[in-house]
Amino acid sequence: MRKSKNPEGLFYTIKGNGPALVLLHGFLEDKSMWNELTDHLSEFRTTIAIDLPGHGGLGTGDVVTIEDYGERIVECLADLDIDSFEIIGHSMGGYVALAIAEAYPKNVTKMVLLNSTPFADSDERKQKRQQAIGVIENNPQLFIKTVIPNLFTWSFRKSHPEIVNELIQKASRMKAKSIITATLAMKNRPGRTSVFNSFEKNGLIIAGREDNLVDVNQLVALSKEGNNQIEIINGGHMLAFESIDKVRIFLTNFIL
Repeated sequence: MRKSKNPEGLFYTIKGNGPALVLLHGFLEDKSMWNELTDHLSEFRTTIAIDLPGHGGLGTGDVVTIEDYGERIVECLADLDIDSFEIIGHSMGGYVALAIAEAYPKNVTKMVLLNSTPFADSDERKQKRQQAIGVIENNPQLFIKTVIPNLFTWSFRKSHPEIVNELIQKASRMKAKSIITATLAMKNRPGRTSVFNSFEKNGLIIAGREDNLVDVNQLVALSKEGNNQIEIINGGHMLAFESIDKVRIFLTNFIL
């Protein structure tokens, strides 16, 4: 396993051998969220888990849009001489993965959206993100302590408070500016359903039945339209923690 930093400042962790598999975490997270999954997936893939700009204690640099986040990831992969890869994106990481696939369609061979969606924000969701910016400006720590627990189901929060608290502690390293930048990038991103549909059988959605941030019914309809695969698991927005065994099985079957 190698830990390094590319010239543009993104940190990444590489494990294993074989074809490249890129893993992009979600909003307020960092690359460590993938640790347990990459322990398994690295048996048959070279896994590259990368911190998005502004996450993991990093500054945002010059990123503004979801497309900017994608370009920084591509620059990091180019530094590693990787130009063909499968990609898994959790939540915001899925938005970035879709932007990469749109800009570099020949480079991305398979796409997995985990607790994510190729649809743009609804007007209601955009309004909530804008309201959140006011909270972040005044008290970013309060925002983090409020948002992260609500990503999990109530039962998981109750039974695994240590996991929730660890994620809060890691997110607390983020600067308010970085949180706001990411929030605006998500709010203003376009829909990319046609990008995801272009993968057909090489596209997979893994959704949480109790995820209050993603419209599961909308994703089911999309999967039928684009001939992509969809798996729905009991859990909320953090299936990589809440249902890791099932996520591991679905990812393994899909990749192999």
